[in-house]
Amino acid sequence: MTTNGSVAVRLPRSIEQLAAHEVMTSTFISVSPEDSPFTAYDVITKHHVHHLPVIASDGRCVAILDAVVAIARASEKLLHGHGKLLELQDVERPLCVLARTPLKRVAALMTTAGLDACCVVDGHGRMLGLVTARDVVAAVAGVRPRQFEMR
Repeated sequence: MTTNGSVAVRLPRSIEQLAAHEVMTSTFISVSPEDSPFTAYDVITKHHVHHLPVIASDGRCVAILDAVVAIARASEKLLHGHGKLLELQDVERPLCVLARTPLKRVAALMTTAGLDACCVVDGHGRMLGLVTARDVVAAVAGVRPRQFEMR
């Protein structure tokens, strides 16, 4: 669990030429659908992440959680006694794009869906990284965002 701790650096190409894989965060922490909601909330708070992918055993992202959703799931567990973080029928599939998808297309899809993060996947649907609204804003500014070290 390490990330590049460097400061913002200039991107070598214009936003018109960028693809998802060039701006995605490729080092991420994740949880399993089998984990408890308390584990998800703990990971979010301990590692100061804003988007927590839920990755199935086959490498596919089945959801992207934030602190609000993790708290809601933990509350449900307290009220109803459900042990798993997710029941797959309870969640909407996350937005996924291929690595070579143009960044402008990614931004348009995220905007249309009202999402601030999407999964970047390989041809088999396995997660390679995340593109967040922060990544898109940094690309528009012509820089790569500083990655914070996971603790």
